[in-house]
Amino acid sequence: MKKRICIVSTTGSVVNAFMLRHIEYLKNEYDVTVVLGDDIPLKVDVKVKKIKIIRKIDLMQDIKSLYKLLKYFKKKKFDLVLSIMPKSGLLSMISAMLVGINIRLHFFTGQVWATKKGFFKTLLKYMDKVIVKCSTNILVDSNSQKEFLESEKVLDSRGSILNKGSISGVNTNYFKPNINLKNELRKKYNIVDSEIVFMYLGRINIDKGVIELADTFLSLFNKFSKVKLVLMGPLEDLTIKEKIKELLINENVIYDFSYINNPQEILNLADILVLPSHREGFGTIVIEAAALKVPTIGSNIYGLSDSIVDKQTGVLHKVNDIEDMVKQYSNIILNKNLINQMGENAYKRVQKDFLDETLSLALLNYIREKIDK
Repeated sequence: MKKRICIVSTTGSVVNAFMLRHIEYLKNEYDVTVVLGDDIPLKVDVKVKKIKIIRKIDLMQDIKSLYKLLKYFKKKKFDLVLSIMPKSGLLSMISAMLVGINIRLHFFTGQVWATKKGFFKTLLKYMDKVIVKCSTNILVDSNSQKEFLESEKVLDSRGSILNKGSISGVNTNYFKPNINLKNELRKKYNIVDSEIVFMYLGRINIDKGVIELADTFLSLFNKFSKVKLVLMGPLEDLTIKEKIKELLINENVIYDFSYINNPQEILNLADILVLPSHREGFGTIVIEAAALKVPTIGSNIYGLSDSIVDKQTGVLHKVNDIEDMVKQYSNIILNKNLINQMGENAYKRVQKDFLDETLSLALLNYIREKIDK
């Protein structure tokens, strides 16, 4: 009889984004079930159990979720529980410990509390400490994040990294350069060949550094004429639109605040990706862009300092520092040859270190070592 694994996630969207290849590999050797906190359908053939889990702190709902997880784990007697995301990690690691599941594995992919202050930061940080306390094993998706968690006394010596980092690597069958699509997209958005296209692709919120990005490009547009900014992704904070309204009316800005479900296509429009985040676990979008030979300018923070090799596969700037951002972006504009050089380097690094099948094999081997003892 196959040993039984349960993967727990607050939302199916995260499983679809990062866990599909992992699930396919694990299914070949184990009986795999996925517990989801919402109704988003999965893009993989696997058993699914719905147990409502919400991202925000809601004591009554969280107690209900914990109780249902306890009952389900007790009934199914899994050999290993693997959790991703903070809330699903907290509730599933507590539940799995209480019912005596031997292998309890949580995957850290970033910390919401890293940029918070006061009581809320203390509470969220304590929740991560509880996750670690209730787990038997911990994975972290970047070495710099692991060092950060250790320095904050959240993580002990049990933390491990798969290969060179990232939660799932890049599927280069989907993320690959397409010159014909690039030309079509440039034509669609009326971008001429001589213009440099900077692209932000991801959730639009304060922690992603969008406010500083707006101020940076308002300055750049006054200095340079052949520069475009493409801003794409769901608007998570409606107040941001008002704060960056001057940017949005600029003729050199293209924006779309809907959910982008084809990043592997739209990234072909970019010459260089921008990611001025205040916090990132690793920055998967960086290596996805790299697979298309698109380098990244990003903040010098834990996570991005793993996904970007400064001056080789991209450029790191001081976090939340508009002056340094303008300086680094200007240097790229004045030295366009750097874009191609760094793009080629980034592409080679993905092929060497971040292919999704190598990450899935690494996770499979990691779980084999734990579960088959």
